[in-house]
Amino acid sequence: IYQVLDTKKKDWPDWMKKLWEVEKYCNKLLKDMHDVQASITGTVTYSNKYYGEKTRHITDLKINYIDIRGWYPEEYIK
Repeated sequence: IYQVLDTKKKDWPDWMKKLWEVEKYCNKLLKDMHDVQASITGTVTYSNKYYGEKTRHITDLKINYIDIRGWYPEEYIK
């Protein structure tokens, strides 16, 4: 998804910055819990519908993680 934008991070649109925060959270989760499998799924669609500009929309963004030990620390259940 980073290849979508050829700009520096400070110039990213809000949706990109939010997605970056989600990924950082998942990376922290994986470091804290070695027996966790996590993935981010989502769909990025492009629309030229409004004003003739190409706009990006993220839909169905989900964080999926499975603790293969069968327990979930409360701080990670949100």
